[in-house]
Amino acid sequence: MPDEEVEQREEIEPTEPDPSDGDATPRRGVFSRRNIFVALAALGLGVVLLAVIAFFLYRAGVADTYIKAQFKAKMADIGIDFDADVFRVTLAPLTLELRNATFNNRTTGEKLFFIREAHLGLTVDDLYAWQLSRDISINTTDISGAEIWVKFDEQGRSNFSGLKLVEEKPGRVNFRYESVVFSLRDSVVHFGDVSRKIAADANNVIFLLEPENMSVPDEQKRYKFDLTSTRSRFVYDDRAVDPIDLRATGIADRTGADITELRLTTPIGTTSLSGRISDWANPTYDLNIESTIDLTQASSIFPLGTTITGIGNFKGKVSGSGENYKIDGSVDSQSLTAEGVYLKGVNVTATVEGTNSNYTANGNAVAELLTFEDFRIEFPKLAGNVRGTGTDFRWVGELQAVAAKTDAMTIGGLFLSDAVAEYKDRELTASAATGRAQKFSIADNEFAALTARNLRFSMPNGSVNLDADSASAASMANENFKLNELRGRNVRIRNVDKRT
Repeated sequence: MPDEEVEQREEIEPTEPDPSDGDATPRRGVFSRRNIFVALAALGLGVVLLAVIAFFLYRAGVADTYIKAQFKAKMADIGIDFDADVFRVTLAPLTLELRNATFNNRTTGEKLFFIREAHLGLTVDDLYAWQLSRDISINTTDISGAEIWVKFDEQGRSNFSGLKLVEEKPGRVNFRYESVVFSLRDSVVHFGDVSRKIAADANNVIFLLEPENMSVPDEQKRYKFDLTSTRSRFVYDDRAVDPIDLRATGIADRTGADITELRLTTPIGTTSLSGRISDWANPTYDLNIESTIDLTQASSIFPLGTTITGIGNFKGKVSGSGENYKIDGSVDSQSLTAEGVYLKGVNVTATVEGTNSNYTANGNAVAELLTFEDFRIEFPKLAGNVRGTGTDFRWVGELQAVAAKTDAMTIGGLFLSDAVAEYKDRELTASAATGRAQKFSIADNEFAALTARNLRFSMPNGSVNLDADSASAASMANENFKLNELRGRNVRIRNVDKRT
């Protein structure tokens, strides 16, 4: 080390003239102390000059113009026309400010976004690297007064159709939207689907998003979200529901979202759910739901095919993907009325699977009372399978009831096995492999301990038809006579206009 220091010192010290040399002019080394000072002074002057130039370029709006041009070029590549009344860049900290910015579909001219005011916190990656392209990371976004339009036409085309993600290009500023801290306030989302006759306006929208842990790599980050919307409006086929309030909290990542709570409050009812949504490309959901619905309000707004009155409560799990769903849970209501059918104190425990309005249900139903026009069943208990579309259905299972009555007929202690009931085009038909009743009365005739095989029942136009391949009874009695141990085949009972 000492030898190296001597050598270095010898290199930079002035060279003494050689007396034998004819040229007596003293010469210095390239890295003389004077030259080093001159170089440092030039470098310092250059930095100051660059700072002054950058300051005046910034003051003159050259930086704004350059970044705005790059930003517009990026939007154009995606397929968006962008313009703004104010596009301003500040240096300390590096921030992009937008005011009255519009984003439209470049091909169709459809509105996509409007932003009244936005502040984007930026970081320039590899600021001092010598490269043609430059990456700018958008780290924070604060937006106030945004409007967002999401629309679908009769063919299902969206106003976002034609937009595309673009690859990073050399020689251009590339904006990277990662590790984002995002806030959206005082905003509105407009939704419309012409083919499904749906329209909605989410008002007073507040959406907050930030990483749960900033220290993990971007591809592993999970984001906490908090969404609120109040006094919103939903319209189906010109029938409106408003006001609607929504609150959702949870954690989302690239694979899906864990919903801590989603609470929806409407004039129709209140729904709270929590659970998991997976696969954003083909959403699959597994949710716990508690809901109270005013069916009177719901049936007046949505075309259920029938008018329903009453309050329904549901608690259970809902899972599915796309238009396919599965429901496991229980429904109870103090009273329900639908097109002449009245249920009191009903409780249903079932599993329902379906696609859109087509469904299959397996479960048990218990009620204090069921009435249908002049047909009355007291304390019915049903177990079996139901398949249906809308209000039409077919039920297969077992039925027990304390009593069943019409104006012309009374059944006590009813039990039906391998029973089938079908409701279609407002007509009810039923059959059972075996039917038993402790008491069966029709007109003035009363049967005791009645058993019937291949029983068929219908109520066309308010009349009553009852058929059985075979029947037996312990007795049959009226005011005039009594018969014991009856047997019969091809039994038919008709009641039309109170005549049996």
